[in-house]
Amino acid sequence: MKKHVLLLGNGVNDVTHNYKWSDLVKDIAKHLNINGLKIVKDKPFSLLYEEMFLTNLRGRRYSEDNLKSFIAKKIMEIHPNELHTVINSLNFSDIMTTNYDYAIEKSIVDTSIDFEDKGIVKQNHYNLFRHNELNGCKIWHVHGEINKPNTILLGYEHYSGQLQHMRNYVVTGTGSAYQKRFPPLIKLLKNGKVENNSWLDMFFMRDIHVVGLTLDFVELDLWWLLTYRARAILEKRLPIKNQITYYYPKALENQIQFKIDMLKANEVLPKALGDKHDMAYYEAVFDTIKKSAS
Repeated sequence: MKKHVLLLGNGVNDVTHNYKWSDLVKDIAKHLNINGLKIVKDKPFSLLYEEMFLTNLRGRRYSEDNLKSFIAKKIMEIHPNELHTVINSLNFSDIMTTNYDYAIEKSIVDTSIDFEDKGIVKQNHYNLFRHNELNGCKIWHVHGEINKPNTILLGYEHYSGQLQHMRNYVVTGTGSAYQKRFPPLIKLLKNGKVENNSWLDMFFMRDIHVVGLTLDFVELDLWWLLTYRARAILEKRLPIKNQITYYYPKALENQIQFKIDMLKANEVLPKALGDKHDMAYYEAVFDTIKKSAS
C-alpha cells in the first residue's frame, strides 16, 4: 500500500460511537457556561466555535488553552472499533486523518504508549510535519491531536493560520518560520526531489482514498489544497499523476450533489458505494480500496 494513502474523517467513529460531534458542541457550551446557544445547520462549526469562545472572553472565564484541554479530554474517550481493525489489515504506509483522537494508534498498539511526534520539524500550533509512526505506518493528524491540545484546529483563526503555513510550504517556501528551511514544494515536485516530510506532499504524489470525511466547506485548508492542485493539473504547471477518490453513501447523492460537482471540478473522483451511512457501507468502501490497491 505504499502508493495508496488513506484520508480518514470522523464518519468511521460516528458509525459506532454514541458520542457525536453535536454532543461535543453542547459540552463546550456547557463548559463555558453559555446559555441559549443556537446551533443551526447553516452556521459553520468554525464560526460557531468563535461565537462561543468570544462570548466566553467577554465574561473573562476560560483561556483557549483551558478549552482545548477540556476538548482533548472529551475526545480521549473515543476508542477503536472493528473498522479500525479493517484499516490496519490494509497495511497503509501512511494514514492521514482530520480526527484529533488516537483510535487508529490504539488499534495498532497498547493504549498505554505515549505517542511520539516523529516530524522532521517540531510544531507547537500547526500540523504540517507532526506524525506518529507505529509498526511502519505513519499517522498524520492534519487538524491536530489530543496529546498536543494547542494543535487542535477549531475556529476560523486556527484554520486561517494553518492555511498560511500550508501555502508558504507549497508555494513560496518556509523561510525562517522553522529551524529547518524548506524550498517551495512546487520546486521539489518539478525537480523530482520530494522527500515526504509533510502530509501535504502526498496530495501531489500518492493515490488518496478519502473515507468518512464530510469535507465541509469550512475546512478551507483542505479545499485550498485541492483547488491549488487542480489548477496546477489543468494549467499543466506540475507533473501530477496521482488520483484522489472521495467515497460517499449512494443514498446521500442528491443531498450532496453540490459537493460532488465541486469535487469533480477539483480533479477529485467521487465514488458512490453501498447505500446509507452504516457498517455495510464502510465494509464495501474498504473492500473496494483493497481491490484497487492489489
